Amino acid sequence: MQTAGVAVSGKSVRWIESYEIVAEQARALPDTRLVYVADREGDIAALMQRTQELGEPADWLMRSQHNRALKGEASLWETAHASEVVGHISFVLPGRSGQKAREVRQELRSQRITLPGRAGVTLPCVEAYEVDAPAGVKPVIWRLVTNREAGDAHALIELVDWYRARWEIEMFFNVLKSACRVEALQLSASEVETSIRVAPCVSSSVVSRSISSATSSGVPSDSQRRIAAAPVS
Repeated sequence: MQTAGVAVSGKSVRWIESYEIVAEQARALPDTRLVYVADREGDIAALMQRTQELGEPADWLMRSQHNRALKGEASLWETAHASEVVGHISFVLPGRSGQKAREVRQELRSQRITLPGRAGVTLPCVEAYEVDAPAGVKPVIWRLVTNREAGDAHALIELVDWYRARWEIEMFFNVLKSACRVEALQLSASEVETSIRVAPCVSSSVVSRSISSATSSGVPSDSQRRIAAAPVS
């Protein structure tokens, strides 16, 4: 595969092809907003170039894995962190890896950057930087690159929420594969379509138990509280 004249192979192809599928669906559903969200593995310059080649019919957001060097001496992460704080967001981070669920409060920043390389992709980089993290706990810091403009607090909050939604999506598909064993069923195309419609009902109780377990420390889940966010005054 080639994008912007650059050969792409390996896992990168999978991420690019996934966006192409979403883009095709977006064109078929002009009244529906589709969003492509990827974790750090999706931080691929060729993927960002491909979204622009396709005209970005679907919005996209990816967590930055590479602290790329920009023009001059600055790097991507340092440039994003040097911008002014635009707003704040507070939410409950689910428990994982032996850590209890806890409250997280992040400062939100945004800076337009131009990636190095021949394509020269220019896009916003959003930084969600935890403040006042508990002693001995690694602060939650996310740098997110996206095609969406993020000029105010509400736009930044929406983008962070998109990224945070990955946890529930991953949990849902984990339930389908592990608890419902969908892959082992080897269904026909029509049966798969039916199972997808029924699966949310079948797996909802399992997901609910998982979420309940993740917040068993007594910290309410996001479904039980409103996200607190406010622009910087």
